[in-house]
Order: sequence, then structure tokens, then C-alpha cells
Amino acid sequence: MKLSVAIITFNEERIIEKNLTAVHDLADEIIIVDSFSKDCTQEICSKFSKVKFIQHKFPGFGKQKNFAIEQCQSEWILFLDSDEIPDEELKKSIQKTTSESQPEFNVYDVEFNNIFLGETLKYGGWGNIKRERLFKKGHGKYSEDIVHEAFITTEAKGKLKGKINHYTYKDIYHHIEKSNKYTSMMAEKMYKNGKKSNIFKILFKPMFQFFKSYFLRLGFLDGLVGYYATVENLDQQLIYIKKKFNTVFFKDLETSKSVENKIILTFDDGYYNNLEYLLPLLEKHQLKATIFIPTELIQNNLNENNRIYMNFDEIKSLNPDLVEIALHSHSHKNFSQMTLSEAETDLLKNIEVLEQNKITFTKVLAYPYGKFPKDKESKKKFFEMLDRIGIISAVRIGNKIADYPFKKRFEVTRIDIKYGDSLKKFKLKLKFGKTKL
Repeated sequence: MKLSVAIITFNEERIIEKNLTAVHDLADEIIIVDSFSKDCTQEICSKFSKVKFIQHKFPGFGKQKNFAIEQCQSEWILFLDSDEIPDEELKKSIQKTTSESQPEFNVYDVEFNNIFLGETLKYGGWGNIKRERLFKKGHGKYSEDIVHEAFITTEAKGKLKGKINHYTYKDIYHHIEKSNKYTSMMAEKMYKNGKKSNIFKILFKPMFQFFKSYFLRLGFLDGLVGYYATVENLDQQLIYIKKKFNTVFFKDLETSKSVENKIILTFDDGYYNNLEYLLPLLEKHQLKATIFIPTELIQNNLNENNRIYMNFDEIKSLNPDLVEIALHSHSHKNFSQMTLSEAETDLLKNIEVLEQNKITFTKVLAYPYGKFPKDKESKKKFFEMLDRIGIISAVRIGNKIADYPFKKRFEVTRIDIKYGDSLKKFKLKLKFGKTKL
């Protein structure tokens, strides 16, 4: 046999079928070493004829991986985590390398796309990552560390073309769960190695690393506030909003005149991480938000494995007590670079697609890129068109927060909040608008 794929598993039902589907035709055999999963992992694996499913008590990541290597019968081993999916270019590279009579190397690195909440991470320590994943049996093994095991080899290493798509965590809570697990194992590893660590370092260093590294593009949170957030900042800011303001929808502005300290939270584009991360926070804090939907971007992303946006069924399923849907154009193009006719056609298509998918929405528009015609005559005709097709109001990023009733209903301003803003700066921006603090 040429190639064994080796994977260790524990409760991997969310991803293992996708993994096995990707490698089944590539492998001569697939060795699964499972730590007595309590979910449907074994049942899913049984569907694949090349899988040899072995249950083995978990002694730590390093030892478990080495046990899996011992079970492999092929000349070459492709060692994957259950959430690592080779792309097509990588699979071709592996086939080419393993079929050569005298390959240049016996150990090969593979580059990674780390994908979190539907988006490929390029910064914060997650870009340009490569790992040893393909090697000849007998030319490498893993350190016996209980966690953070390393691949040990004396061989020079090559690099394969193509990448592994690494679907890191299904949501923020999955990350926290895994962080807690690794923290406990790391503490055990340090104890066995005779190292000491204080409670703060063990408990908080992993979470600090997460908040430092993961910048989630959640669109524009507003109070009329635009937002790029770290997980920590978003939760802190929503807690503050809950204490100081009453969140409302655009559609309820007229009927909520008696409500004091009103604020509108808005998110642009309908990102998939809105579903996985934003919605639980809205439910947790019982806050309302408006999400602006660019329908063509949603349509074009429906069949992609690495989905960036929610699909229409997911948008339709959002809790209407917490989420209001509104317009963000169809094609997500700059209105200032379109003719009046093109802009009208685009907006009517935005409305049509939402109606076809039976999604309830409010006729409020968020300008793509905040752009619309600026010269006096073109702007006048553009705003007349918005009024003619029933647009209630339109929003853009500005230097201050707009008050209601809006003085210029098609130039409603909202304030941009950066991911690095402290809670103090966030409060000042809400109060004073754009600030250089």
C-alpha cells in the first residue's frame, strides 16, 4: 500500500464525515484511533469502507498519535487532525509524491488555511502556518507530550503544493471548551516536567492569546456604530449598552418615541459568524440589532465549503424579536460609481430577492462602502429615487451619531468603533462621536 491516512478522534461528529469524504479516494487505508467517543463519531466512520476504527484509551496527544502511526501499514502516512481538510491541489501533490520511485524528501510540510467562524484568518499569528503532515513511516514520530506535541525527525523537509483547510472551532463556546481542556492538560504537563506556574498564568494566558489573535469581522455595530471587534471588547460593550441604552429597530422608531436613551445596533453583510457568535450574545443580553443584507453576496456564497455569509434559510430563521433585516444593495457596489438607473435596478433586485426568499425586512439602506452621489444635482435625483421606491432612510459612517428624528433621513450617520478601542474610548465615542483619543 502507498498511503495511510491517520487521524485521532474524540467526539468529532461535527467534522469527521467532511474529513473522510475528502481523503477516502486518496488513501489506501484510513486509521482512526478513537478515545471512546460518546457521540456519533464511530457510526459516521463506519460508512467509509477504508476506515479501520480502533478504540484506545487516551494517554495524551503525543502517545496517541504514535500509537496511530504504529497501526499504519503503508509506506507513506498522511497524519491529519479531524478538522483538517486537504484542498484539491494538496491531494494532487500527495498523489504525485507518493507515486514517485525516488521522491526528493521523506518528510513534507503543508501550509494551512486556518478558518474560524467561516473566515480564513491571516493575521494574529494564524497566517503563514505550516506543519509536517506527510512522511514515510519510520522517518518521524511525535514527542510523547500530553499536549502541544511536536513532530520529531532528523530528515530534511520539503513542502507540498496546496493547503490544508483547518476548521478550528465551530463557535466561540467550542473555542472556550477546548481552551479549558488544553489548559488542564498543560498544567499536568508542566507538573510532570517539574515546572511551576501561578493560577493567573494557567487560567488567563490561553484566553489572552485568543483575544489578542482573533479579530472577528462582525460588520458594523452601531448606535449608529460601526464595529470591528475582538470577542472580549464586543461582550464588554454590549454589557455597557445594556446598562445605559434601550435598543430598538428602525421600524419601531415612530412607535417608540416615549422610550428614553434609544440606540440602534447595526451589523453589515450577514456574515456567518453573526449566526454563530452575535446571536448568542444578543440572546444573552436581550438586545436588538439590525443586519443589512447584500443579496448577491449571499447567493454567490451558497455552495462554498468555506462559507462567509449566512444563507437565506438561516437569515429567515433569525429571532425576529432580536434581529431586524434591512437592505445593503444587491451587488454591494459603490453607488457613487453607478448611474441612477443602475442604482435603482440594484436596489429593486435587493428587495426582490429578499421577498422571493420570504424574508421580512425593513426598507432601510446601508450604503455599500458608505458611498452615494455627492454633487448636488446627482444627489438630489438619487435621494428622489430612494424615496420613490419606498426607502425609509439610509445610513453611512460619519463623524457623529445621528439623533432621531433624522434631519437628513438619507444621510443618517453612525460612528465607527475600532477593535482596539478600550471601553473608555467606546463610551467617549458614543457620547461625543469621532474622537482622536
